[in-house]
Amino acid sequence: MRIEDREEMQDYTNYWFARKETCIMQNAGEKSKCIYFIISGEVHIMNKSGILKYGTLSEGSYFGDLSVMSNEPNEFAYYIDPYANKANEFLKIDGDVFTKVLNQFPLSKSIFEMRATNRSNIFHSYKTIAILKIMKCARRMSLKMIRNNGLRLL
Repeated sequence: MRIEDREEMQDYTNYWFARKETCIMQNAGEKSKCIYFIISGEVHIMNKSGILKYGTLSEGSYFGDLSVMSNEPNEFAYYIDPYANKANEFLKIDGDVFTKVLNQFPLSKSIFEMRATNRSNIFHSYKTIAILKIMKCARRMSLKMIRNNGLRLL
């Protein structure tokens, strides 16, 4: 990226510090309005209720792009831990501005689209693994309860 382009991008980005009372960065089922680039801290990729964790994004990662580029609601929720030892700091760019800039640079746009597709596939595999772990745990608990209560499976 040329120096002029970088300077122009600085006009579009905002520094954002997540306060202790902040927990949900973006909700599942809602369209993203911004893309966040993580400067420090971690963001947890979770289900809508915030119970199942599918993965963690850390410094250098970004999120919000999947929803902005597809113009679809988020499939996942993005949470921060308000009690983490490390501060959560972000660069935030408006989704419309992000799209406008990408449209000016087709090669960058195709790279972001490819990365978004790859990350979406990874998130879906995390989701599948998390669900399988829960099912396995529930089965073990059921078998344990059956043994403890002297019941027999038919």
